[in-house]
Amino acid sequence: MESKTILLTLLYLGSVYSDVSIDCDARVVCTEADRIMWISRQKDFNLLSSLSDKTSFYAAGLRKGHNFCTDDSIAFIADNESGTWPMACVWTGNSGNVSCVPAPMPTHSVFEISESEVISKKLAQVRTAAGCHDDDIKEAYETPELYVCRERCFDLGISPLNWLVFDAGLLLSLFALGIPE
Repeated sequence: MESKTILLTLLYLGSVYSDVSIDCDARVVCTEADRIMWISRQKDFNLLSSLSDKTSFYAAGLRKGHNFCTDDSIAFIADNESGTWPMACVWTGNSGNVSCVPAPMPTHSVFEISESEVISKKLAQVRTAAGCHDDDIKEAYETPELYVCRERCFDLGISPLNWLVFDAGLLLSLFALGIPE
């Protein structure tokens, strides 16, 4: 057991100091350490969903400890392949709460939007399997679309060249407004 803890610590430290990271916003940076936490969370979800008594203190502790009933970013946790997907910055609707989770790449795009119907259905299935309260499951059906960003998330997914074109257009329009005829 101690060797497993040492290995996880080394993996965590190695991933924190690695060059592979995604800046989601000023406070959140996704690294491979987030993948390790996702896999741990996924194992606990699989354990929780296999429990016959979801009302036990143990089940309640797992649900609360991982926010299975309130976190909107865990819609893909039931997919066993999710641990191999690339890490991404994920948020729902107009929420400012960004999470670092593995996300599928159906279009291989830097920025994707998953439709509300798909995400809310998956999220409701996850919450049902976790034994969440009926109110939490109903809230899952009201979840807006899911935004997934894989790079340049701090800049809204816009490349530096596109920012330059945008700035030049804005500057030209300001000059055009300021020049009297």
